Amino acid sequence: MERLPSLLALAAFLVAAFQIQRALARSPRFWRVALESAPTACALILLGIGLFGRAFHSFDLGVYLGAGAAALAGGCAWWRNRGVKLDFRLSLSWQDLPLLLFAACSTVAVAWIAWKCAIHDERVVQGHPAMVESMLRGTYPLYFLPFPEIPNKYHVGYNVVAALFSKALGLPGYQGVDVAAIFIWIGLLGALTSLLGDLKVPRALLGLGLAFVVFTGGLSWILGGNDPNQYQVPGWQVVSIAGRWVHYTFLFYFYQHPMSLGALLFVGVVHVFHRWSERGGWGLLAAAALGLGALSLAHVMFFATLLAALGAVFFIRLLRQPSAWRGTVAAGLAVFSVSVGLAFALGGFFQPPSPQFDAEAMRFAWPPGYLRYEYFGGRKPMSAAQAALWYLDGFGVFLLVLPPALYLCLRDRRPALWLLGVYCGLSLLIPQFVYYNYSSNIQKWFLGFEFSGKILAAALLLPYCLVRRRQALAYALAGFAMAAPLIFVYGMTLKDPAKLNWGERRAVYNRHSAPQGSFLKVVEILKRNTGEIGMTWTTSGTARYLAVYAGYPVLEPDNVVSMPVARKILNERRERIRRIFARPTEELLRELRIRWVIFSCEERAKLAQPVQDFLEGLKLRPGVLDLSFGGNAPGCYTVLKLAPPGG
Repeated sequence: MERLPSLLALAAFLVAAFQIQRALARSPRFWRVALESAPTACALILLGIGLFGRAFHSFDLGVYLGAGAAALAGGCAWWRNRGVKLDFRLSLSWQDLPLLLFAACSTVAVAWIAWKCAIHDERVVQGHPAMVESMLRGTYPLYFLPFPEIPNKYHVGYNVVAALFSKALGLPGYQGVDVAAIFIWIGLLGALTSLLGDLKVPRALLGLGLAFVVFTGGLSWILGGNDPNQYQVPGWQVVSIAGRWVHYTFLFYFYQHPMSLGALLFVGVVHVFHRWSERGGWGLLAAAALGLGALSLAHVMFFATLLAALGAVFFIRLLRQPSAWRGTVAAGLAVFSVSVGLAFALGGFFQPPSPQFDAEAMRFAWPPGYLRYEYFGGRKPMSAAQAALWYLDGFGVFLLVLPPALYLCLRDRRPALWLLGVYCGLSLLIPQFVYYNYSSNIQKWFLGFEFSGKILAAALLLPYCLVRRRQALAYALAGFAMAAPLIFVYGMTLKDPAKLNWGERRAVYNRHSAPQGSFLKVVEILKRNTGEIGMTWTTSGTARYLAVYAGYPVLEPDNVVSMPVARKILNERRERIRRIFARPTEELLRELRIRWVIFSCEERAKLAQPVQDFLEGLKLRPGVLDLSFGGNAPGCYTVLKLAPPGG
């Protein structure tokens, strides 16, 4: 029964999304509307939980109030559609076979990899499962788990969606992350199929277009790299050339989860804008602005670039249709004001400047050139041949088909294609002029370049491929370009984990498993104390697992370099950690805001003697609750709950 309210809230978001999408599409066809509803559902979840959760500082209130608001909006949409009956007929033909086969096979592979593996940020202290667990304790807005006093500026939108699935289905955070990934993949395939269809891709080639957009990659599988100082997995494109990491395939990036949600919302906004450009209407324009605002919480790269691209497209419309300048200006200002207003209301990256963050993390690059300033490359010399190899390894066949697609885009009169073309160009140019001072994250703009460019190429080139010989060439090129993702899928679904090489094991970790034995008891103790905010003092390895399985703040300053927390704060934290593991004091506990002390007996025996003596004395002090168990038997734990800092 505890899950029932959350399950009803999730159902309210999904049903409301269907009704709103039905009104936007003006279609009675049930299956088509269902295919298009995932971006709308995710936008409603982010807006509802993000706005109400931030206003009332509670994830639970955000879920219930957000679901209520979504249900109200869905009810209004249903009232508008009440006179039109839904058509449940499903008309399929042999032309749909490639689409159905690709959708089914890719979904099985993606779902299996999501469930089996923990990739990218799924294992670190500030990673997705830890943030989901934090929200399941009611926390919202999020903070950095290693620094509870610092507001989280990461892309938290994916974790909001994952936390809702976890709460509704009664799953731990790491499984909610997996369920959200599967939902987003299915939604992305549906939204892309509908968008490509509206952009006049022939029905018989929709499957090929879909595979080209989401399941092709570069040529590292055949060209590879030659850097003995870095681990190499050329088939997966986890490869470096002259110290520069090659751009990953979209499929591998999909498991860097904010990118996946950003891609889904991007497709939804582009599709709504396409319909608005053809039919007009303030309802569609409002939906585009709301979707764009929700995108700001999912991924700032997608949001900022799409906002700029929309501004450019409105300007182009103004030049082409000067007589309608009032409507164009009003539409542009409406989209800008609503989306930017929502971005600041939702928080995330759009929070007031703070001295806790490094203001110079993003720097202007001159003379321009991404590979010149690439973080790991360290401005080491790089030849023209190595640069060409980097782009071919990362993008491959896509670089061959993009120029004719851009040429056709310039001749086309459809604003949605202009939007994709401008977005593609901006995503290529921005990383040439800006670099990130603490990691290679600026490279993520190349995903927008590739993703939008592939949609553009599919929409403009596939209509020319209905002739049998051209169709065979298109399938051959796409099949050749699918090698890298297919190698990745093979390694993650069929290959024996024991046979993964060193590079593969570093790139993709084994999946999480449920806590067992004594550690499970520790996690249960923490989960029973849902409202407790305070730092946990434990060893580095245990800290990581407590963050992932319980969502509690821990001393480990992990995965915050790319956020970016100011270096001074990081250095001070590391110095205090060194001191507390050498000669702890009560003053140091207060400075670090320690609320929990957790050590296994095995870990405790390895601590310095002054630390062991301090822990023994700590048990006897007023306000300390001793929850230790197991005595000195194997699997025993010292668990101390301290009074609130300053209490």
